[in-house]
Amino acid sequence: MKNYPCPAPFSQLYVLPRTMLDLRFCSYHQPVFVNDQKKMYEEGTKGLNHFFNTNRELIRRREEYLKGNFIEGAGCSPDCFWYCKWKTSGEGFSPDDYKSDSGDYLVRKLWLTIGPDCNIFCRYCLDPKEFHIDYNTCDLQVMDLARDFVAQGGEILLTGGEPFLPKFKLSQVLEQLSNSEDVKGEFEIHTNGMFLNERNRDLILRGPVRSVDISMDTLRKDLFEYLRKGADFDKVWGNVLSLKKERDQLGLKRPRIMLLCAVMTDNYSHLVETVEKAIGEGLMISLNALFKAYYSPDFSGAHGLHNLEIQELRKLYDDILYLEETYGPTGPVHYHGIKGQVENLIESKESGSKGPQVVLGDGGEAKRKASVKTLISRGKFKPAFMKLARNTIGPRLRGNTISLLRQGKIKEGILNIFRN
Repeated sequence: MKNYPCPAPFSQLYVLPRTMLDLRFCSYHQPVFVNDQKKMYEEGTKGLNHFFNTNRELIRRREEYLKGNFIEGAGCSPDCFWYCKWKTSGEGFSPDDYKSDSGDYLVRKLWLTIGPDCNIFCRYCLDPKEFHIDYNTCDLQVMDLARDFVAQGGEILLTGGEPFLPKFKLSQVLEQLSNSEDVKGEFEIHTNGMFLNERNRDLILRGPVRSVDISMDTLRKDLFEYLRKGADFDKVWGNVLSLKKERDQLGLKRPRIMLLCAVMTDNYSHLVETVEKAIGEGLMISLNALFKAYYSPDFSGAHGLHNLEIQELRKLYDDILYLEETYGPTGPVHYHGIKGQVENLIESKESGSKGPQVVLGDGGEAKRKASVKTLISRGKFKPAFMKLARNTIGPRLRGNTISLLRQGKIKEGILNIFRN
């Protein structure tokens, strides 16, 4: 029987609970907006399943997917983790396994992203200096939906931003579910680790949590804190090790504890070191490539793997093959995604093609701020020169120049820039 790269078109909805509720199979796909958002929240799991089986656009994408027209028809990305794993391993999924007794597909998993709200500012996420980011677009009602979905047997991959921010009340939801009988579902939680304090670790261990995935692209302290502005390496690493120790002391086999590593020019050369240190602590690790325009197009444009020379990419590929040989296809290292991604990149470099690029989702909460050139072309000289001042002169002189511009003293501000 023919298999397919991932089960999302048969079993999953990617949920962006913004000002407009956006439901689709996967983050790589284009948005499908819900017209009656309030009704969807009220109907909960029942409403999700109805939308999943009756929305015309989702039906069209599913039909293209079943034809094997993954990229052009269904809108999948050739850099998708599951697609790359399918290409390199042959492991796939059968749609018949996801049908109910009535022949419908059931939503068994939600990929719920509640960003962009976060307590730290990673360099490869959107930079507030260059993007208009509204940190209040996430509809907090969605956590009620999440609680009910898990209670009824669903699985939720919960990502941010940072899901443990107090405003989202994830701790309260875990407390409620841990005290409820007959909870059939579970969470997989992606976190930056800063909120994995003693209370939250206790709730994770008592609650319906299958996996805790912590974003750690390197285990070198200085580089970690450079990449993740505002994060404390010692605190995060201590929280991770404490969670594992407390889990083991209770004799529990869950949750799985996995590090999430985005591989880029800054950390690719010591990838094996990072993996071996994580595994030495009894952790798992998942590897994915950082490409141009994958997160923040500015940082990723300068630090994505597409910047590596062909010989550097081949060295990285050799390291991935070493990890594959050492830990095997079902071991503690999830390498299938990056293996396929680096293969794609080497192929595009050798052929001279630009290759496909993943673009930022258009949830509507992050539009790029205008460049200096654009501002000047629109006659907005004051903000143009304020931006120029921020970007071109040192901290000591910057305050004086910006003060002049704010006072409307454009000529004096411009002269001050050129003097310095």
